[in-house]
Amino acid sequence: MSYAFSSIRLVSLFLVSLSIIGCTTDIDILTDKSKTVPVVFSLINPWDSVHSIRVQRSFLIRDKEGAKLQDSDSLYFEKVDIRMAGLVDGVERFSYDFEKTFVDKDSGDFTGDGHHVYQLNQKLPIELIGGDELNPGRPDNHFLAFTIYIYDLDTLINHQIPVFSHIIIRNRLQKIIQRSK
Repeated sequence: MSYAFSSIRLVSLFLVSLSIIGCTTDIDILTDKSKTVPVVFSLINPWDSVHSIRVQRSFLIRDKEGAKLQDSDSLYFEKVDIRMAGLVDGVERFSYDFEKTFVDKDSGDFTGDGHHVYQLNQKLPIELIGGDELNPGRPDNHFLAFTIYIYDLDTLINHQIPVFSHIIIRNRLQKIIQRSK
């Protein structure tokens, strides 16, 4: 019995030693430096007449000095197509293509050249229906569908957002606040 106990102790000691020697505390979050992940920024108000979407590269840097933060080519993709469509019951009612433009930018660590922004200068043909003097109604369009194609990555991004009127959002927020009291 003493021999079996000492063998178990020896094996346990070996495994603990091996795990201590084999462990490391270094974490390298930059393992795949060749992978580019697109980031899409936008705040869409379906009742506005100007709609903007910004598409750029994401990346991690170890130090500011070694990065090409002032080079706008490192931030943006060369060619991007963006299309927005209005859907009612899954059927496309209207569609528009966004145009590439440049917007001035404040100073900072990243390039001061401005932002590549894709804009649509068009009031959307969305009407409120079924309203009265207390409630303006609901939108006659159910969803806005966005298709973003990034040629540099041969990547297609599809996303849909529901269309709400500001009154519907306000009424829902009031109900949430009343329930929380």
